[in-house]
Amino acid sequence: NVKETGAWVHKSMNEGNYQQHDDALTIRDSLPPAIWSAYFKFSITRNPWDRALSYFFWDKRQDSSLTPPKRVYHNLGVPYDDF
Repeated sequence: NVKETGAWVHKSMNEGNYQQHDDALTIRDSLPPAIWSAYFKFSITRNPWDRALSYFFWDKRQDSSLTPPKRVYHNLGVPYDDF
């Protein structure tokens, strides 16, 4: 069941007091090497356009006058002019 699996992943990640956007290096550095080695690791990659758009609106919520640097979107693979 997908819903149960999602709940299990969420619960498991929260047991170590990890934050929602912690990256693998942050988590690895907080664990003993034997535990890290035993973990099954996976990642979820978002569509680059969706990721860039989300990043843009996150920046705008933080500061409505902000215009993020064009290079940020270029690095995500989406030309800034597409906005």
